Amino acid sequence: MEIKRNSHGYFYREKPVKSVLWPFFDLLVVHHGCVDVCADNKYYELTANSCLLIFPHTRFSIATPFESCAASVHHFQLESEEYTGAFSHLNKFNTRINDAFFCRFAGKRQLITDIERLLACENQFPDQGHLDAFKVNLLNLILLQLIQKPTKKVPTYTKHQMAIEQLIYQAKQQPSFSLNVDQMAKQVNLSASHFRAIFQGDYNESPLAYFQRLKMQHACRLLTNTQAPIKSISLDLGYDEVSYFYRHFKKHMGVTPRTFRSKQVPNKAFY
Repeated sequence: MEIKRNSHGYFYREKPVKSVLWPFFDLLVVHHGCVDVCADNKYYELTANSCLLIFPHTRFSIATPFESCAASVHHFQLESEEYTGAFSHLNKFNTRINDAFFCRFAGKRQLITDIERLLACENQFPDQGHLDAFKVNLLNLILLQLIQKPTKKVPTYTKHQMAIEQLIYQAKQQPSFSLNVDQMAKQVNLSASHFRAIFQGDYNESPLAYFQRLKMQHACRLLTNTQAPIKSISLDLGYDEVSYFYRHFKKHMGVTPRTFRSKQVPNKAFY
C-alpha cells in the first residue's frame, strides 16, 4: 500500500468539484456538514461521521448544500500482487473499479478516532520511514473496520453517549474548548468516574487525551493555513500564557509551534 495524500480542509458551496477521475483509491470522510457525491452515476449523501471509499478509475463529483463542509481526503494505491497476513483483506479491493463503498460510523466510534490520528501523525516520528509505516498500518486498520460487519445489532446510543458526542462536536467547532473532566461529566449528567469509563470504552482513549489531541489538531491547522501570530493562536485556543502553549504543543507534536509552521505547506484544494 502506498499513501499518496492525507489532507483536511473544506468543501465550499460556491466551488463544487465537477468531475474527477483518479487511478487510485479516494477515502472521503465528512467531519462536519454534508456533501452530495455522485460516483459512477450513483448518488450518496455524506453527513458528519460518514465516509465514502471511491475505487480507482471512478468518475465522481462533489457539492455541498451548506456554505462549507469540513472533510478529509485520503488518497492511496494498492500493490498489484496479492496481500497476505494482516493485509490479506485488501485483496477484495484490488479487482474493483468504477464503484464506491459507503459507510456510516454508527457503532464504529473507533473509526473516526483512527482517522483523526492519521491526520495528526505528522512530526510525531523520528524519521520518514517510521511515519510512512505508521500511516500504512493505520490506514489498513481503518479499511478493515470499514468492511467489517457487526457481529450483533448496532446498539442504540444512550442519552449519555449522545450528550458526549455533542461535547465532541462543540470541541471541534470551538478551538478554545477547555472544560475539565468534572465539568464535562456534569454537563452530561454523569459522575466523573462514570464519564471516564463510558468515554474510554467508546473512544479507546481518556477524555483528557482525546480533547487535548483535538486542540492540537486545531493548532496544527491554524499554524499551517494562516499567518496569525503564534501568540494570537495561543489565545484563540484558550491558553492564557503562550509559554504554556509552547510546552503543550511540543509535548504532543515533538517540535515547537514555530518549527512546525516552518515545515508546513498550506493545504491546497482537495481536487
